[in-house]
Amino acid sequence: MIPNKSNTTNGCDNTSSDWVVGQGPELTCVDVCNGDTVSDVIAKLCETLANTTTEASGVNIDTINQLCIETGYGRANTIQELIQNIINEVCSHNSSESDPCSCEIPLPECLKYTDDQGNQITSLPLYDGKSGESYAVYLANVLCGQISSINQIQNDLVALDGRVTTLESHRSRTSYTPPLGMLQYVAPTKTPMSLERMISLTEQSYGETSRALGSKQDMNKSIGFAQNNLASLDKLNVKVSAH
Repeated sequence: MIPNKSNTTNGCDNTSSDWVVGQGPELTCVDVCNGDTVSDVIAKLCETLANTTTEASGVNIDTINQLCIETGYGRANTIQELIQNIINEVCSHNSSESDPCSCEIPLPECLKYTDDQGNQITSLPLYDGKSGESYAVYLANVLCGQISSINQIQNDLVALDGRVTTLESHRSRTSYTPPLGMLQYVAPTKTPMSLERMISLTEQSYGETSRALGSKQDMNKSIGFAQNNLASLDKLNVKVSAH
């Protein structure tokens, strides 16, 4: 028992906490056992409470790889220090630094073009949020145009294939019938005859004429002979002079 002090105890007897033994259940989370004194229990609770203010529950900071944070700020030994180092690293980056997406990327030869002002465009930023000009958007538009052209070509091929198929089917079903006709001089008749018959009769008539008149060379020779000897022939007792 500790000494009584009337000015602090208000007439009550004070008992040392070392003499009071806990009889409740064992609390393994704070390492409190049945039979521990009140002093031990209070000390363990305070120690656990103090630890929770420096360590997150269930997190062992020793297992965290702090990488570049540790290089720049030293190794943090508590969760609070680690969080603070992370905040410092984030805030250390100047927001006014150039946007990495604004870097210029050269265009391949097939994608170079002339803008509305007549400028030859040979490179574009990856993405510029202010101007809207960007390699990515331009390339996407070119791809969309190519896809549209390919789709149109495919549609045209389908249409042409259908037309070819139609023509081929008509050719296989349709046969040509030559028209009928008549020969006025070779074989006069009022009955139309086939084209093959007319050709045959014409050839027969031509053959008979050729045999009667001779060949082309013979006919030219006869005509030439007659022309050269007209001057020596008498006509109605009058000499005819060749001109």
